[in-house]
Amino acid sequence: MEGDQCLLTGLIPIDLSHNYELTVRQYTAGMGHYESKVIGYEDAPEELYKERPRFKLDPANRGEYLLAKLRAT
Repeated sequence: MEGDQCLLTGLIPIDLSHNYELTVRQYTAGMGHYESKVIGYEDAPEELYKERPRFKLDPANRGEYLLAKLRAT
């Protein structure tokens, strides 16, 4: 605490920080300020890994990619 101000510092996963600025403003009736920066990288625990399905062909898989291109012509 410094007078009527309070400074909080800490570490949070990037996945949880997306709406954090809005949350800080709500908790402080619009008076709060949120600032963040990336300070490093760590692998997430395996149980938290997220995978997105592919919507397009993977050009790294040359055989599948070239066959699909040939079929499209």
